Amino acid sequence: MKKYIFREYDVRGIYPTDLNEEDAFTFGHAFASYIKNNKVIIGHDNRLSSEGLNSSLVKGLLQGGAHVIDLGLCTTPIYYYYKKLLNVENGIMITASHNPKEYNGFKFSFSIKGNACGKEIYDFRDFLFNGNFRNAQGFYQEYNDNFESYINKITESIDLGSKKIKAVFDPGNGTGSIILERILKKFDIDYKIINGISDGNFPTHHPDPSVEENMQMLKEEVTNNHFDIALGIDGDADRVGVVDNKAVFTPIDNVMINMYKYLNPNLKNRNAIMDVKCSKAVIDEMQKINLPLTIYRTGNSYMNLKINEMNLDFGGEFSGHLWFKDKWIGTDDGIYNALRIIEMLSKSDKTFSEMSQSIPKYYHTPEIKIEVTEENKSKIIDKLKEYLDNENIKYNNIDGIRIDAADVLDFALMEDLRNNLPKPDFFLLGEVIHGEYSNWVNPQRLDSLTNYHLYKALYSGLNEHNFFEIAHTINRQTNISKLYNFIDNHDVERITTRLNNKQDYKLVSTLLFTLPGIPSIYYGSELGIEGHKHKNGSDDEIRPAIDIKETIKASKNSPYLEIIKTLTKLRLNNTVLNMGDYRQSELTTSFYSYIRSYDGIEIFICLNNDDHSSHNFHFDSENYIDIFTGKAYSYEINVEPHDCAVLIPADTKMDIKPLKKEIEKPVIKKEEAAKPDSSFIEVNKPYEQMDIKELQDAILAKMAKNGPVTDQMLKSVRENIYHDSLINWVKSFR
Repeated sequence: MKKYIFREYDVRGIYPTDLNEEDAFTFGHAFASYIKNNKVIIGHDNRLSSEGLNSSLVKGLLQGGAHVIDLGLCTTPIYYYYKKLLNVENGIMITASHNPKEYNGFKFSFSIKGNACGKEIYDFRDFLFNGNFRNAQGFYQEYNDNFESYINKITESIDLGSKKIKAVFDPGNGTGSIILERILKKFDIDYKIINGISDGNFPTHHPDPSVEENMQMLKEEVTNNHFDIALGIDGDADRVGVVDNKAVFTPIDNVMINMYKYLNPNLKNRNAIMDVKCSKAVIDEMQKINLPLTIYRTGNSYMNLKINEMNLDFGGEFSGHLWFKDKWIGTDDGIYNALRIIEMLSKSDKTFSEMSQSIPKYYHTPEIKIEVTEENKSKIIDKLKEYLDNENIKYNNIDGIRIDAADVLDFALMEDLRNNLPKPDFFLLGEVIHGEYSNWVNPQRLDSLTNYHLYKALYSGLNEHNFFEIAHTINRQTNISKLYNFIDNHDVERITTRLNNKQDYKLVSTLLFTLPGIPSIYYGSELGIEGHKHKNGSDDEIRPAIDIKETIKASKNSPYLEIIKTLTKLRLNNTVLNMGDYRQSELTTSFYSYIRSYDGIEIFICLNNDDHSSHNFHFDSENYIDIFTGKAYSYEINVEPHDCAVLIPADTKMDIKPLKKEIEKPVIKKEEAAKPDSSFIEVNKPYEQMDIKELQDAILAKMAKNGPVTDQMLKSVRENIYHDSLINWVKSFR
């Protein structure tokens, strides 16, 4: 055997180059010689090489005198289940999990608690290579109850609610294919299975649901058949992946957050756990529901031991492993976990995408894996630790280094690493975090807000439905009263010309005039304002605060001129916006409201960036007036999609004249209505594969089914040239 196939959590290599039948025999002989209790339970997955390896493994185990209980072809969770049911300490599962078809390996254990890892594996490796094996008479038995006990345990552990769920499953032709439908038939679920024939060639895609490209077929199923949820199962069925009802691939840490919220009222052990790769969103959301959170090292074997050691009701890691102990046996089981997700949905009045809307949206890279030498790995980690310690920056080093701040690693440090380590190869998972950094770094680093930060926040908030970006960009400032919040004119132009929905110009303008800080601009050319810029001098001279009165002189050709004039008058005559405090009221990806207050006066700002749904915003006062409509409201206001409201006290003396009606929208006369156009043909292929013109035609074709397509409707569709926006639009038709 080759030493390098012994890894931190298992034995794994390419068949037959790294691992073959002879190696399996040696492994079995060594294993039987190493264990104290001679009883061993084994199973194997559906890989093409697994049956041959299993046969040789059995021969080796019997040569060493083991009592072998062979489950035959089974998933890894089935192996775990019967190992616990029969109370067998020692076990070997032949599988390479989610890896490509040419791989195979062994997950093995010497304890009822879980798989061997780290030192346990390396100690056994050293024993094997010493070659001091015993020879004795073994005993072999096949165990086969047709997995009825396992299926019954799952059935009694799932409690579906009254809402029937429509779900599609993809076991990826992996081992889960042999059992999945037998389980699903036990439940009142409207289900469909794709790639459900067991085939160790994995002909349709790589059996790893944590990688988005492997979930493409599930996305298409959701898009075309309107499933509530899509669930991918990996090669040996111990992991799950999720696509939501809007055909959006959902990272497993997002699933964990929703599951913790669902379980929270009934948790027996009020503690949560995640591995170091999970998003900061988990930290944020656990704080909101008052669950102490443990951040632990990555690795199925380590996480399994920790969850069982802490006796947690639930836990998970970024790769897709989830553990339940509230009603289950505390093992990671992809099929069972998929059913618990369906259980959660069946008891909620929300869709999965709606559940996720309140979760902070942090941007992150996919996992980036670069080859590493052991020597360089330790040098890089030591160099990072030295820098972080010197800068007094907190970090978690349970497994490598996790830093909960995106911009504390400066260019000089990264350049130093690059220059001093010829191959800076190390595992990297990056996440851009826009949060409150004062707990970790010197606040003086964050006093300024660059034009890029706010441009990115506004663009993301509006075009990507992510108001978290805007809110966190403001929250990170240490002195918001002296903050410039208007950006350079070329960035304003980029925002206004790149808006997926031109109505969002109103949202952009409202944000820039009502957020904390000093509106500033170089030239103001978009509004027809003559700005000023000096080559030398103070920052105020280089970036002069705009003379806000000039906005009233804005060009008559400027879009939404009345909005700008109204906001200008409000700002000029309102101390609250110039000096007032800022307090966030409501924040989701599409809904954002905040309060500006000064000297007992409050102004409420409410923004709705959803594509389809209006939203009720609540505030704690009566008799307020929306400056755009002049309408009075008390305690709540309903705001339409892509619209906003600025509410001021009706009895406050302000030199401002609210618009008596909404900004004029085009009135479509009957004679303007066009007849349905037969040229609007929806191409028969997945939306993600359509080009811009095809998506536009698909939208217009769906519009035409509901009535005449007007010139205005045609213009609105043709002006939208953003692929993701068009996909979301066409999917909105039912």
